[in-house]
Amino acid sequence: MKRQIGFAKAEIAGKKRVTRRQRFLAEMEKAVPWQRLLSAIEPHYPKGTRGRPPMLFCAALAIAVLIALNLQNATRIAPYVIVGVVLWIFVLKSGVHATLAGVVIAFAVPLNATDTEGYAPLHKLEHGLHPWVAFAVLPIFAFANAGVSFAGVSLTALAEPLSLGIAAGLFVGKLIGVCGACAALVWFGMARLPEGADWLQMLGVAALCGVGFTMSLFIGSLAFEGPEYFTPLRLGVIAGSTLSGVTGYMLLRFASHSSGQRDRTGATDRSAPG
Repeated sequence: MKRQIGFAKAEIAGKKRVTRRQRFLAEMEKAVPWQRLLSAIEPHYPKGTRGRPPMLFCAALAIAVLIALNLQNATRIAPYVIVGVVLWIFVLKSGVHATLAGVVIAFAVPLNATDTEGYAPLHKLEHGLHPWVAFAVLPIFAFANAGVSFAGVSLTALAEPLSLGIAAGLFVGKLIGVCGACAALVWFGMARLPEGADWLQMLGVAALCGVGFTMSLFIGSLAFEGPEYFTPLRLGVIAGSTLSGVTGYMLLRFASHSSGQRDRTGATDRSAPG
């Protein structure tokens, strides 16, 4: 779901007027602790870390330097970038997935300290990287990781248990999980629907949350190692994402049409003579 949240933020960044649905989808990034989730999942999928303790030790030293920079409230970005590159290399060579290096670097960059211009280094870095990540890195990464050769692939491959399980997890799981969680919060009085939104629109947004490439392929590649899983894994992600995207679009399109008709009917009733 991280991918569609990123695209939602990219769409918001290019618009002056932001709809409530776009804002809801983007704000889910604050509700879901992606970095903590990634840190919790990764250790359960080791990739040959045995025999590489020197690399792990050097990575630990780099982390210690980052912590020291943070404690000293260093506001210059360059030291974090230099030490971060070194950390990334050692983590990559250690056999641990190098994504965790980025998580550690993000935690180390100060959020409360401000530079001479009054900006927090983390906010300044995020603002500077956002256009590149949202409009270049994220789309390229998403499409490159979805590369599947369909040569010799038949419909029977899509019917394999792995493909069906992944597709059902993305489509049914996200639809029930997101919409069900929102319904529970509204039911217990802990939240309310955005102004002007209805449950059909919420259902459409929940369906769009099933569009997944980045985290889906990442977790799938960790859980199912081996060339025999390559095709069914990506077919399941593509099928589930396509079904979620089409369903979400149709639901939101129908909801917008119904909402427009209700607004026109209400305006006609109000303008009619008493």
